[in-house]
Amino acid sequence: MNNGLQRNSNYYYAVVVVLASLSVLNTYSNSHGLYFGKISLIIGVLFFLLAIINLFLKGINSKNIIFLGVILSVWTITKFNNFFSVPILVALAFINYTPWQVIKGYYLANMICLVITSILSLLGLSPIRNVVDGVISFGFANENTLGLFTLLISLFYTLEIFVLKRETRYFYWKIIFIVFFVLLNNFVTGDRTVILVFLVFIFFIGIFKLKNKFLIFILKFFGTACPIFLTYISYFFSKNYDSSNFYYSLNNLLSNRMYMWNWYYHKIPISWYPSYLKIDQFDFWGTIDGSYAYLIFQSGLVTTLIVCLLLVYCNILLLKNNKNYIFCLLISLEIGAFFEDILQFPAIVLVMTFAVLTLYPKWIKDSKNEKFF
Repeated sequence: MNNGLQRNSNYYYAVVVVLASLSVLNTYSNSHGLYFGKISLIIGVLFFLLAIINLFLKGINSKNIIFLGVILSVWTITKFNNFFSVPILVALAFINYTPWQVIKGYYLANMICLVITSILSLLGLSPIRNVVDGVISFGFANENTLGLFTLLISLFYTLEIFVLKRETRYFYWKIIFIVFFVLLNNFVTGDRTVILVFLVFIFFIGIFKLKNKFLIFILKFFGTACPIFLTYISYFFSKNYDSSNFYYSLNNLLSNRMYMWNWYYHKIPISWYPSYLKIDQFDFWGTIDGSYAYLIFQSGLVTTLIVCLLLVYCNILLLKNNKNYIFCLLISLEIGAFFEDILQFPAIVLVMTFAVLTLYPKWIKDSKNEKFF
């Protein structure tokens, strides 16, 4: 990569981070029950313009042409499924940047959104509690959204601490935030999923730290293929859920998700391409938890298959280029996507952004001399 070009285009990187932080508007509109369609369209246009500027800043070359051709082909195969629209635009905006810079960009955007949204709630401009269940959400539409924002920030801090140890800036403040994240989501909001993802991430990092070849092999194998396994499990539970004691207990453990998936299994026919029936048109639920279940019922089997293959390909490339800690970060989020809408959630579309960027020739390999991770 051209480091000189990156330095000269730092202003653009700042613009991308600020633009990503406009998720504040999304959060604000959701917490107030407003329609976000026009705002999302404006943001989409701005991202597209930034992506075009980025391409011209770098200069059109054969890699750009190959990348644009591949992602256009993939998107065409899915019949331009909306699931890919945001990741593709963000990926185009991040072409000039390394994997670590992409992660840091998402961290900064999430931190800005968390701070602004929390301040708005403390000033009384947004509800400080979820209007449905009364749980504290600090201006976010619900406590799960708050959990996802604090999760990504905590994962970023943990990644820094594991690699840089006390050399990282504001070491103790980062430790305090991580403790706050655990206490908030464990004792206040009760969001077990984000706590699980956080612990899984630390466990995976620990395996690489131990340097046990057998455990590392198991982690690499199952971690690489986990999107396929979890997609199949989501389908299996959706189809086979019944009132037996086993499924009843498992459904309670999964916070009623199996019953939800089974309900949609009987309401929305599984098809190759996006269903004409939309999840938000059903008053009974109006939403669905779990990215893999969402893909199956809403995006269709073609998009589901492509997403799984892209994630597996991304995981393989990360391991091949010794990006072990980033591999741990992404597969932790991929596991969390079994329970929550992590793959399509605007704040953590990070995973799909990586998946799209791996289609750029040698994107990960060219960052092998990157200082961190």
